Amino acid sequence: MAEQHQAEARKTGPPPSGPVRGSAAVVSGKAGYSDVLGFYLKGLSVVLIFFAVIYLLMQDLKSSETQKIAHAFLQSAQENVRDLEVIGEHLNNYLIASGDTLDKKDTTFIWDMLDKGNLAQGLLWFSPYDGKWRQMDSFSRYNVREVFTEGNLSRFHKKLVEKAQLGQNRAVLDMDMLSPVLPSSNFKDPEQIKGLLPWLFAYEYKPGNYGFLILLPEISKLFALEQVENGVAPVSGLALFTPHSENEMFRHGGDNQGSGGLFKPMRLRQGIVMAGESWETEILAPPTTAYRVFTVLPWAGLVLGFLCIGAGGVLLHRGYLKERQLAHISEALSSKNTELLNRETERQKLITEFQKSEWEYRSIINAVSDVIFETDQTGKILFLNDKWRDIMQAEADYAINTNLFDYLHPSDLGRHKELFQGFTSGDRGSYRREARMKTESGDFRFVELGFSMIRMSESGSRVVGTITDIEQRKKAELAHDSAEKQYREMFENALNGIYQATPEGKFVSVNQAFADILGYADPEDLKEAITSIRDQIYVDPHERAVLELQVAQHGKVFGVEHEVYKKDGSTIWVLENLRAVYGSDDEVKHFEGNLWDVTSRRAADEALKSAKLEAELTSQARIEFMANMSHELRTPLNAVIGFSEIIRNEVMGPIGQDVYKEYAQDIHDSGKQLLNIINDILELSQIEIGDRELKEKSFPMARIIQSVLSLLDHKIKEGQLRVDTSIPEDLPNIFAEELAMKQVLMNVVSNCVKFTPPGGKIGITVSIDPEEHMMVEITDTGVGMTEEELAKAMQPFGQVETELDRDTSGTGLGLSIVQALVDLHRGRFMIASQKEKGTTVKMVFPKERVVPKPYEAPREEDETQTGDNRSAGLI
Repeated sequence: MAEQHQAEARKTGPPPSGPVRGSAAVVSGKAGYSDVLGFYLKGLSVVLIFFAVIYLLMQDLKSSETQKIAHAFLQSAQENVRDLEVIGEHLNNYLIASGDTLDKKDTTFIWDMLDKGNLAQGLLWFSPYDGKWRQMDSFSRYNVREVFTEGNLSRFHKKLVEKAQLGQNRAVLDMDMLSPVLPSSNFKDPEQIKGLLPWLFAYEYKPGNYGFLILLPEISKLFALEQVENGVAPVSGLALFTPHSENEMFRHGGDNQGSGGLFKPMRLRQGIVMAGESWETEILAPPTTAYRVFTVLPWAGLVLGFLCIGAGGVLLHRGYLKERQLAHISEALSSKNTELLNRETERQKLITEFQKSEWEYRSIINAVSDVIFETDQTGKILFLNDKWRDIMQAEADYAINTNLFDYLHPSDLGRHKELFQGFTSGDRGSYRREARMKTESGDFRFVELGFSMIRMSESGSRVVGTITDIEQRKKAELAHDSAEKQYREMFENALNGIYQATPEGKFVSVNQAFADILGYADPEDLKEAITSIRDQIYVDPHERAVLELQVAQHGKVFGVEHEVYKKDGSTIWVLENLRAVYGSDDEVKHFEGNLWDVTSRRAADEALKSAKLEAELTSQARIEFMANMSHELRTPLNAVIGFSEIIRNEVMGPIGQDVYKEYAQDIHDSGKQLLNIINDILELSQIEIGDRELKEKSFPMARIIQSVLSLLDHKIKEGQLRVDTSIPEDLPNIFAEELAMKQVLMNVVSNCVKFTPPGGKIGITVSIDPEEHMMVEITDTGVGMTEEELAKAMQPFGQVETELDRDTSGTGLGLSIVQALVDLHRGRFMIASQKEKGTTVKMVFPKERVVPKPYEAPREEDETQTGDNRSAGLI
């Protein structure tokens, strides 16, 4: 049914939203007139806005045009001012040089200068030589004549002197100020005086005595007011204002020029520099063609806009009239179609509402997270929502008309069929049960199958139910059960004791190992017996309080050992770890701890400590005995050596028999050998008991090496050996005991000589490594040693016998003494050896013992000549 309605909707298209009244709407006359009026108002607004924009833009262009005219005019006037000042300076300098007399040549020069500039109509000058004023102007045909002054000349002269003293060597004067030296009677037309602009040039003839030159330029020529280009004057009016008071000093033309009509003169105030001061000018210029265009253009646009609006309004009104005629014609036709259209609209509205209801119903069904289905009484699927695809991995359309029970796992099929039959027959109500359903891929998925109601339809009764996907929940439950089982097994089978306890001191849970450690039969026995962990478990309850305090501060503690009670009252030592577990309120929820029985280990530790202490005491006693024994043996041994030497040398007289001398020699040699052994034993004993003190100083290592090689030179030659040394010339000194270093090197090198076959090689290298340590390396190509032999040689009294032994008098203490002396210097002693290849010995001394070599240090005598013979003892 729903599918048929959807097909009809697709064929007929979307329904109209309201009734249709015809192909053309009825337009009233009142609406038409209001639209025309609206068009006029909108058009008028647009035109006025356009006019305002154009008007403002044209005003800016007019201002720019005025600025351009004024700038050109004032630039020309400024050039004339500069030319006038140059002429004035030249004339001033010329008059200073001419003195108080002017001949015809001077007059001609002045005439040419004035005529050349064509700016000044004449000049006045005051000669400091004779104190007279003279005049030359175009009115007197440039004849020089003396001026007969009028008025108060001294006051005028005083004003000029004041200006010169103030540093105003150039100044523009008021024409009224010149009346004492330039009477109006000198001019044919008194109005000519108003057109002059007196220009003062002053010079100081000698201190306090000044000369003055006054040029009389015409303002009209200076500002080119009479110049005409293309029949038009550059300016129609000019006003000149004084620099400080801004009083009007000169005006040409007036404000009323060109004031009538649309095109008014261009007016602009701008500054010009004259005589070192800024003068204000007001310029009136006749409007240019561009200025007239800029003035007319906005108004022309306004008129054109009004014309366009009027024409548009007329056309719009005519269109509305024609539209009204067509509307009346179509109104008759539309009224006949209204009834049919209304019926079609109602039908489309019903279809739309039905489609909308069906769409909303399906959207709600598809939005739920479960599969919603309908079946008949046999289980045949009649309806499915879209969630079927998400769970079963197949489209819902393919499952329609299939049986729901065909998807169930065989082991679930019988039980669910029985429940379904009871539900359809009315013997039981709605239900939900877990099941496994086969998906499109063949896998079975856990779901929860539920039947909720039976509804009646035209085709019969329908069973409505839901299918809920519980696959992830089942996996989580199985994983949780597996993890819980695993951790439970770990908890119960752990070898160490594990427990949980409340902050009040009661056990929540314990494992079997924990019960075994404390001597209880099982965890339940322990939990029932212990009500206070602090008082019943810990021998010292204070230790438990301290432990919980540390956990509160740090969250956890590890490796704490203490004594606890067992069930039978005996005590054991345990090692405990403890941490706090907090709840959502940040309060301690419970404690979790681990426990190990360390009683046996502590007993073993105590036994080990006792054995170590006993061994140390025994070793100390042995070392002290050997040291004392060595001291006791040296006294009689020295007597034996001394008397054998007396007998050998026959100090008391001839012995008589040579064999007695040989016996005395053997006694002497054996005594010396025994004394060396005793000295070595005493040396090693002093180092081991810490009684050996170093007598340190700075010395070169090369000296010690050379001394040792000199002492062993006879044996080296006897063994046919070659010795190579590599010692840098700039090698630093070493800060150590020189006698000890000599003994170390003597023992090591003598071993190399002793165990290297004839033709072999011995190498001695001294260097400074990258860490600034001094390293002494001694190598040989001797018989070498195995690891067992090397370990034996490093033991006190340990000797390795070979067929190359040339001297069997060694004690086996040589390497032990070397190791002890190097350690005493905080160095490192290393030895490596390979059988039949040779041995390498390395001694590394820390950088604290490496000191700079002194500059030209005096060489000390070789201490081997006076040192103790025991330093050269052989191994």
